[in-house]
Amino acid sequence: METYLKAYAYALQPINGSHKWRKSGIEPVLSPVEKTMLGKLKKNRRKAINESKKVKHGQLSRASLIMRCRKYGGECHNRRSCLQLNTTRSETFHYTFLKLATNTNPNVTMYVNNKV
Repeated sequence: METYLKAYAYALQPINGSHKWRKSGIEPVLSPVEKTMLGKLKKNRRKAINESKKVKHGQLSRASLIMRCRKYGGECHNRRSCLQLNTTRSETFHYTFLKLATNTNPNVTMYVNNKV
């Protein structure tokens, strides 16, 4: 209690309003003119590393979700960006089609157009 009284013993004294101040004759300092900057507006502040991002109510964050390729099970990509799936899709289709056709009737020769 003694420390509190020492800290707040000297309070600020009230002063008269600005209408009673002496006029100095110097022009008042004006604020700078605001310019509208081009481009996208910046956010108010940058969030710290440990702060979480805003997530809409009812939605989960995909930050810790491991994306896997459905075709090959790899963790480095998903099905949309799978290079093996995109390059070998037509070849795999035609190979399986020919294999099925020749297994059912080996005497029949199949002519398949490789363009898809």
